[in-house]
This record gives sequence, C-alpha cells and structure tokens, in this order.
Amino acid sequence: MYVNVQAYGTQFRGKDAEVVCVWDVTDKHRADQALRQQTGVLSTIINSTQDLIWSVNKQKRFLAFNESFSKALADITDKIIEVGDDQPVIEGEAQYNKWQQLYDRAPEGEKL
Repeated sequence: MYVNVQAYGTQFRGKDAEVVCVWDVTDKHRADQALRQQTGVLSTIINSTQDLIWSVNKQKRFLAFNESFSKALADITDKIIEVGDDQPVIEGEAQYNKWQQLYDRAPEGEKL
C-alpha cells in the first residue's frame, strides 16, 4: 500500500496538537508506474528503427519523436528539438507547403 501523509501543527483548546491526514495513493502509484513502463516500451520501439518517426499536435508542437528523426532534423536545421517545441521552419516555399499539408492531415488520424 502506498500512502501520502501530511501533518500540520496547531493549537487546540490551548494545547499543542497535530492534524494528520493520510490518503491511499496506491492506485495512482500503480498507474504512474504502468505509464512509465509503457513510455519506456514506446521509446524502445520507436528507437529500434532508422525510419523517421514523430508526432505533432494540432498546434504543430512535437509530442514525440525517435532519435533518427531528431538527428535528421538537427542535420537539416542545426537545431536540437525537445518535446513541446514548435516545428522548425523549413527553407523553401514548396517544401514548407508540402510539410504543412502533411501536418494538417496527421492530427485527424489520416495515414500519410
């Protein structure tokens, strides 16, 4: 069992007292542990290929990417990206428009 304990000192009827609260956080702990494990599995899977894998949200900020994508993008833009970063500007209007169309389709679940 996992618990969160908080204690506060106070006075009650002129005497020192302590209020102690205890919450059972076992379910949250197990869920967090499962999420960490799944994140590790996902990282292992997407980094086991040389294919470029990445995901962006509707605001075109990076949600996830593999090492191959990060390295390829760094080679092109000289920038190291992190989760939450905006997509870097790609030189050339034709290339920019091509990528914008792909990014606009991806959040709708369309396979590219």
